[in-house]
Amino acid sequence: MLRTFRFSKEIGWRNREKEYFGHLKNRYHVGNIGHEIKGIGFGYKCYKAFVKYNGYIVSDTSTSTQAKNIYIKLLKDDDIYHVINDKEDKIMLIWKDYPNTEKLMRIVKAEEKKSNKKFIYDDGLLKKL
Repeated sequence: MLRTFRFSKEIGWRNREKEYFGHLKNRYHVGNIGHEIKGIGFGYKCYKAFVKYNGYIVSDTSTSTQAKNIYIKLLKDDDIYHVINDKEDKIMLIWKDYPNTEKLMRIVKAEEKKSNKKFIYDDGLLKKL
């Protein structure tokens, strides 16, 4: 079941205390696209390609509103698994065919245990583990 997610206040790139999923910080920084190509799904296609190329990407509290909206849309994509942190302000998107998914999940699970937090896992991802 897909839930509505809240995102905490953005804190900016200068904050060195950012917390991701353990030390996993695979993020992209993309500038705004021109209004001429907004609304045609270009951002969605780019982010999906980033996930496929890298195996996974991670958002954080400084992710732009536009990028957060794309992450939320990608939560519904059949080619992608997701993990969401306990505050629901950070999302990890994982390509379903990523060969290192089990290794990645060991890192995420270790961070979850160490931080005493509860993450939300994609049902399909849980079945695979």
